[in-house]
Amino acid sequence: MTTTGEARREPARLVLYAAVLLTAAATAWFVANLRAPHGPQVLGRIPGIFALTLAAVWLRRVAGTPGVPAVARRFWNQIALVTALNTVGMIVRACDSIRAHGTEQNLPVTSLVIVIVAMCGAVWALLRIPIGPRTPGDWIRLSLDGATVILGAGLFVWYVAFAPVLAGERGGLRDVWGPVVIGAMCLACLSAVVKIVLTGSGPVDPAALRMLGMGLLAGGVSSGTATIIMPTSNMVPGHLFLPVISLFIVLAGNRQRRAARQPSPRPRQRGRPYSLLPYAAVVATDALLVLATVGPADGRRHVVVAGAITITALVVVRQIVAFVDNARLVDQLREREDQLRHQASHDALTQLDNRDLLVERVIAALGA
Repeated sequence: MTTTGEARREPARLVLYAAVLLTAAATAWFVANLRAPHGPQVLGRIPGIFALTLAAVWLRRVAGTPGVPAVARRFWNQIALVTALNTVGMIVRACDSIRAHGTEQNLPVTSLVIVIVAMCGAVWALLRIPIGPRTPGDWIRLSLDGATVILGAGLFVWYVAFAPVLAGERGGLRDVWGPVVIGAMCLACLSAVVKIVLTGSGPVDPAALRMLGMGLLAGGVSSGTATIIMPTSNMVPGHLFLPVISLFIVLAGNRQRRAARQPSPRPRQRGRPYSLLPYAAVVATDALLVLATVGPADGRRHVVVAGAITITALVVVRQIVAFVDNARLVDQLREREDQLRHQASHDALTQLDNRDLLVERVIAALGA
């Protein structure tokens, strides 16, 4: 006989198992069709469509979980709507593939518009999450950190996927303009996630937001690698990455659900006064710079060098701003300390020396 807590966790486990099975099925189909087709390519979209549908329905249930704050409930309902819109876009894409006798053609305009609207909805939902008050110096540092992360991610996706397209190495723009637009929208969503992760999420569980950000990063990688795999393969990365993205969405929902079902709020542990995310972007950019240096000389190397210089400049400016703010805080602490010392040794009304100061001076005189 199961307890009440185990009964509550059972649906979450079933949804997670289903998402994992759909991801495994998509992976097996993708690998089996890399070299030669073994059936209509539209079959590869079935796991992704079912996985997105499962994620959308599950987020609706997560939003209705008792204990979820109103702001978090609104956010997860909006993300569920975004997931449902992406499901509709994938269904339209599958129908277009069926009309094309099972072959994957260019991304239909209708499907692309639906996906772009969904991505804009995700950005809007993320930007509406309230954050705590910040000083102007905090906003400057956070903006520089976010610009560092987004520039590093965009530089990597451009070097690996989009630059060969612009150079005419992987087909024409007409063949990949859809994935390029979707990749750009995923980077926009990722920028909103980075902003929330760096500033704090308030009512939305931060671990759930990080999982959602990893799902968006997987979407950007999917769109970027599409420009490389599609001209030389029987499959498209979306067949594999859609279930993976859905799995991250399910994990994010489960994390928010567990946070809401805690019997009492745990005391928040003091975190690091800094974020490692911008430094990870710097390391990734340096690795990309090494890759561009040892590789063949082309126009991409100059862009990578320029990007690395720009990221280095952002980090330097960020550190200077941090030093200036720290110096200002030290001056404020010293002024406050002087004020407290004056208030402790002088009368509040007349500003004359009080008894405490007299006793202190007498003790000092006797000691001398």
